[in-house]
Amino acid sequence: MFRILSLAALAFLLALPATPADARARASIEVLSSAPDQVSGGDALVRVSFSGRRIPRHAVLLLNRKDVTDQLSPVPGEPALEGVVEGFREGRNRLVLKRHPNVRKRMAMLRVWNHPSQGPIFSGPQQQPFVCTTARAGLGQPTVDNDDGIGIPVAAEAADGSYPADGRGYPTDAATIVGWSKDCAATARVDYMYRTTAGTFAPLPNPGGALPADVAMTTTVLGETVPYLVRWERGTMNRFIYSVAMLVPATESGASDPDDSLWSGRLVFSLQGGVAIGRSQGSPSTSAMLFDQALSLGHAVLNSTGLRTNTHYNLELGGETALMLKEHFIEDHGVPLYTVGVGGSGGAVQQYVYAQNHPGLLDAGIPQYSYPDMITQTIHVGDCELLEYYFDVTDAANPRWQDVDNRRAVQGLNAEQMPVMSQGEADQWNLLYGLYPFIGASPPTRTPGSTLPAITECRRAWFGLTPLVLNPNFTSVSDLDKLAQGTAGVQWTHTADLANIYGNDETGFARNPWDNVGVQYGLAAVADGSLTPAEFLDLNAKVGSWKESVDMVPAGYPFDGALDLGNLDPWSARNIAQSADGGATPAPRRTGDRIAIEAAYASGMRFQGEIDIPIIDWRHYLEHQLDMHHSHQSFAARRRLEQGRGNADNQLIWFTGAFPNPVFDQTPEAFEVIDEWMANLRANPAGGVAGNKPSRAVDRCFATDGSEIAAGDDVWDGILNDAPAGACTQTYPVQRSTRIVAGGPIAGGIFQCALQSVHEAIADGVYGAWSPDASEVGRLQQIFPTGVCDWSRGEAGRLR
Repeated sequence: MFRILSLAALAFLLALPATPADARARASIEVLSSAPDQVSGGDALVRVSFSGRRIPRHAVLLLNRKDVTDQLSPVPGEPALEGVVEGFREGRNRLVLKRHPNVRKRMAMLRVWNHPSQGPIFSGPQQQPFVCTTARAGLGQPTVDNDDGIGIPVAAEAADGSYPADGRGYPTDAATIVGWSKDCAATARVDYMYRTTAGTFAPLPNPGGALPADVAMTTTVLGETVPYLVRWERGTMNRFIYSVAMLVPATESGASDPDDSLWSGRLVFSLQGGVAIGRSQGSPSTSAMLFDQALSLGHAVLNSTGLRTNTHYNLELGGETALMLKEHFIEDHGVPLYTVGVGGSGGAVQQYVYAQNHPGLLDAGIPQYSYPDMITQTIHVGDCELLEYYFDVTDAANPRWQDVDNRRAVQGLNAEQMPVMSQGEADQWNLLYGLYPFIGASPPTRTPGSTLPAITECRRAWFGLTPLVLNPNFTSVSDLDKLAQGTAGVQWTHTADLANIYGNDETGFARNPWDNVGVQYGLAAVADGSLTPAEFLDLNAKVGSWKESVDMVPAGYPFDGALDLGNLDPWSARNIAQSADGGATPAPRRTGDRIAIEAAYASGMRFQGEIDIPIIDWRHYLEHQLDMHHSHQSFAARRRLEQGRGNADNQLIWFTGAFPNPVFDQTPEAFEVIDEWMANLRANPAGGVAGNKPSRAVDRCFATDGSEIAAGDDVWDGILNDAPAGACTQTYPVQRSTRIVAGGPIAGGIFQCALQSVHEAIADGVYGAWSPDASEVGRLQQIFPTGVCDWSRGEAGRLR
């Protein structure tokens, strides 16, 4: 469990005396909207409960000695009071319950720590520069909060609210600037939308009045059929743009009080994916904010640009944002029946990581196209460009690498001679590949007569991700990101974005956990005979590693700079540490920063599997498309659950076909199964998650049209056990990764392997039928002077 607490709050809590046991027995005070040390915005939903049958007549609740009892109301049928208490000051606060205002003895006391609405709570110092996007998002200019030139300029507005601005919403005339905004705060607004019969959302022209002729109807999970109308609140929180959307009755208007009578009681976090480095407020997605599959059922939907990994991949900051947004919702609408996450790719990562780090934030999850986390994906993805460069350039004279199946034997990820892709994309790859011969490179050979390129997942799916994540000088970014990059000293790497977690090394650059010391690339291939010993030795002697951040230079074409053969570098080869003499002296390997590795574990950025909520891990099977969302990641998450909690009884794995492309969405059925599962848990809490599964809560796989192929506990046999392949395993074969081929576990996530000598590895039989002779042993020892990976010993990079 990874409960995060600021040092100041921790010191405050430890310094104050504990509540006397006899007082606790008579009454209690709870904050329902958040943990008491994580209150934000100056208010909180508070519950006061009494042990007797009735509320004492003169009981008072004091906030820092001020009577706030009038902010509470009786809870029907219970000896309790509840209400949103306002007036918390920043920092330490104390709620005290007394039986009578004139009695000194307290019945209960609760320490509360309040934080600013724009954060932070526990994520540490906020980034500057940080690009505001409220104007582009329709919320107007951000609020002026300083005149020191920190943040984004704010201009004086005309009477109609207009101001001179460029296409991004920023002032164009310095004379009009009235101040600056570092927090990017903006005034919240509420709009009303309706779903049209054409299946789109449109502004409701007359809230509370006559309905448009093309308004759609929807039937909620509670069985009510009503006009599909939505209240849509947007504002800023923790410096990101948030959204709260709910179904509302036709009688509600902007002038009336919110009417939550159509709310199902279920709360949905709509979480989004992508890859970004941060330093921006982000761009909202209307489809995610107005998430039809949940809203149509009557569920409330929460979304934020801070919960979109295409804004940033700081999952500590994201978790903090989610906690604050749920707190805000509860204060306005009450405690939900349950909260479920849904979203793909980075949205799936968020579910696994947030459920681990913040128990109670999510009660269930529907991760889609999942990975267990983000940081451990950089391990094998960082291998891709190294291997592609070896195949294309270093060993270009070897014709076997022109066959993508031979590349797959080393990389593990899929490869296709005839991939599913548009002709437009094919033309782009063919253009790039056509430049290779001019610099002595040799791309894979495509099928005669075909216009489709032969290509690997490493190349198609992960192209450019390594420099984006690892190169502090990477500039192939959006216009918004360039605003932040224009500031001196900004490092454009994932770990620099998370500098509050990973810190900087002695060179001033962010610490980086990536490591490949002892990694024997292509080990499984040489062991099964698909790679010759000579090829294996040459590969490992020349593949190299990534340079340190301080030594990296800007990327070449097609990422940075002009199309020039001297600048052509689709592998980021200029940042690869290579052999100085063509491989006679093996290329150096990189040792990961152990402080960064420890931070990944301690902060919870690495998923450890310590969650106990219902999970339906669903994906379309996309291996034939060479999509980055490769299917073995669902099983990597399952293995980590087994390692972290002893079993994976709380996780279901569902695959749906996508031949040639996805056409059926299993999400609505997943919502149904989760709802049944949660109802069972409410009725029988003692049964736990595993003991309350409904009949459809089993592993399953589906055809492209959504029809079920197989279901049951054994359908995925043969992936995580030695049993014969199950029905789903046979239908949807699972590929590997570079580190699995190198002998690593399917769970992934080992930053730095433990090392054993070459002789120990030979004795362990890791080379299969190959028994290295004396000269080969000598070469192995030269390539791996400190030893080769012994994956059975797990992570070696943690500080102990």
